[in-house]
Amino acid sequence: CHITLSGFPLIPALVLKYRYGTPLMITEHGVYVRERLLYINRSDYSYFIKDFLIKLTESVTRLSYYKADKILSVNKFNITWELMYGATEDKIEITYNGVDHEKFAPREKPDHLKAIPTVVAAARIFELKDVLTMIRSCAVVREQIPDVQYLVYGDKNAVPEYTKQCEELIKELKLENNFFLKGYHSQPHLIFSEGDISILTSISEGFPFTVLESMSCGVPVVATDVGGVAEAIDEGSGFVCKPRDPKAIGEKVVKLLSDIDLRKRMSEHGRQRVIDNFTLDIFIDSYEKIYEGVYKAHQRKLKELLQ
Repeated sequence: CHITLSGFPLIPALVLKYRYGTPLMITEHGVYVRERLLYINRSDYSYFIKDFLIKLTESVTRLSYYKADKILSVNKFNITWELMYGATEDKIEITYNGVDHEKFAPREKPDHLKAIPTVVAAARIFELKDVLTMIRSCAVVREQIPDVQYLVYGDKNAVPEYTKQCEELIKELKLENNFFLKGYHSQPHLIFSEGDISILTSISEGFPFTVLESMSCGVPVVATDVGGVAEAIDEGSGFVCKPRDPKAIGEKVVKLLSDIDLRKRMSEHGRQRVIDNFTLDIFIDSYEKIYEGVYKAHQRKLKELLQ
């Protein structure tokens, strides 16, 4: 049984484990307990509700790690949290996400955007993506590149209150002609070719697909240093900045938009980096070997019990 976060999907997995001895695998993307703690601490809940939810989340996480036969981390950053909540090193293995590099391939920038300095993002509009910082970075960029456009593709209805905050900030900073919340896009592999660069301003991530997809499309990335972002982006494929620092993020955006030769070098390097390390084939091969290893270990345990 393979669950993709150390939260409440554990319950049916435990039923299988207790009833049939089914091995349990967990993949941690953004570290469930960390993201829940971020959300709970920022919420308007009373102290007593917060305390209850924190203890509940931590208890479920500890139980998940204790009962897991294998814990797959999509980056090195997650391991610190997993060990802190009781995981043992012998259970943990890193396996990076992979993308379809043939589908997410370099394409010509659309004609209507060719003359416009364009930054694209693929991000659901909610707190962890910190779109507010992205908007503020656009204001920084506009001071030097007045015709810059940020095109943000992602669900605007997930957290309506947060979307409203973003729209209000766009108006407050007078960015109506520069920053656009475009909503859902049905063909994500076409998003990145609209931009000269892409951007990610999250305060929490696992090993973000959007970074790999952008690099695979030959589009350099400016992203925040959270989760495994710095393991995906090296100095030849983009820039990594502190979270919640719109000035630093904006300055890196300006640097890339202003230097076509740098963009070209990063485009080629980023594309090759994905082909060498983060393709779908590499990802699938890694999982097949891990599944086989967990299954064989389970069979050995059964044989020992029967003897």
